[in-house]
Amino acid sequence: MGANSKISWCNHTWNPWYGCPDDGQRSPACDNCYARAWAKRFNFCDFDREIKRASDKTFYAPLNRKIYKPGDKVFVCSLSDFFHSEMPQEFLEEAWHIIWSRTDLSWIFLTKRPQNITAMNWSPGENSRLGVTVENQIQANKRIPKLLEKSSWVHFVSIEPMLEGVNICKWLSDSSYKKPNIPAIINNENPRLDWVICGGESGPGARPINPDWLRKVRDDCQAAGVPFFFKQWGKKPGCLDAGRVLDGREWLEFPKT
Repeated sequence: MGANSKISWCNHTWNPWYGCPDDGQRSPACDNCYARAWAKRFNFCDFDREIKRASDKTFYAPLNRKIYKPGDKVFVCSLSDFFHSEMPQEFLEEAWHIIWSRTDLSWIFLTKRPQNITAMNWSPGENSRLGVTVENQIQANKRIPKLLEKSSWVHFVSIEPMLEGVNICKWLSDSSYKKPNIPAIINNENPRLDWVICGGESGPGARPINPDWLRKVRDDCQAAGVPFFFKQWGKKPGCLDAGRVLDGREWLEFPKT
């Protein structure tokens, strides 16, 4: 799908800065961090100690309307965390200016730090998709409720790398949720997840994913009417294929907005 991204659920990845110093919010998903490996390989920044601003060409790239076209999906900060507690305020102010200047793009924010969102001038519009990464039940229980406290046109969860079976049923549906195809921000009571992404871990030291973990989440999403996107197997026991076919088909569902 990507115009300048290898991530299958977006058109672009936009990295206005790089780096993710340890602020006490790391979890097992961080053990084989691809962004840290990238930074070390290319000696681009001291990933564990600094947040480094990108060049102006990269920082202001979304303002180029020939490349970033109306309706494109832009994943923000694949090589950092937009809501990192040590983010320099001047970086944020510049980035928000660009984001608010392109209301015709769909901005996708994925974080491990949902508790920091309100403090960072979060102002969602109809073009915002806000999600958290969870890799196990502990992080699901910790991060998803914090995510759903924040307003967003679309709330989503990325279970990648999926390191164990994760039960997210209670955040997919609610007996009082009466508008199953309308984003949770419209319904002020009992917001739910509007989209679920799953994927296995890839690269050196990748930990395997169990197909039954995926089936459970997929089946729960189908029962609740929530789009399910299976990104990749990564390391699959007994199989060298790192594709994304599950039970004879690809699951590449997106929220309707």
